[in-house]
Amino acid sequence: MRKRISASILALLVLGLATYIRVAPHQLDHAHDAPHPRGPGDYAFPSGHGAVRAISTSEREAFERAHALVIATPRTTVLRGAGEDLGVTHVTRSQIWGMPDYTSVYVLSGDPSLLVFRATSRFGPTDFGVNRRRIEAWVAELERPPGAVVSALAPE
Repeated sequence: MRKRISASILALLVLGLATYIRVAPHQLDHAHDAPHPRGPGDYAFPSGHGAVRAISTSEREAFERAHALVIATPRTTVLRGAGEDLGVTHVTRSQIWGMPDYTSVYVLSGDPSLLVFRATSRFGPTDFGVNRRRIEAWVAELERPPGAVVSALAPE
């Protein structure tokens, strides 16, 4: 009887945690931080990852391509957009638990103009490298020449 009660309590705690993760309000201040004015490169931080790249096309084109890649990622939606401003924050949820990660994409005007990705986890002090891998895939896609075919997808 005691084991059954303990198992029931544990199941309720897990269910409660899963529910909280999915319905907890977003922390918009945490998610939609202003971009940092660093130069091109990759930047790791405890709960996420950032990447900054110089733009070789128009600012709008670079932003729209980056935003299209991010929004095409499974389980990703726009959390906060910016009308004419070239910046938007997305939330991507993990497949099983629905853990939210925030990704902001910005263009910083200048010479050169910079495309900034900043991704961070909503819960916990680490993201286990998920945001780094996600950003690396987006950057690789952006840096691939137009019309290039990925070798793994090329017909034999």
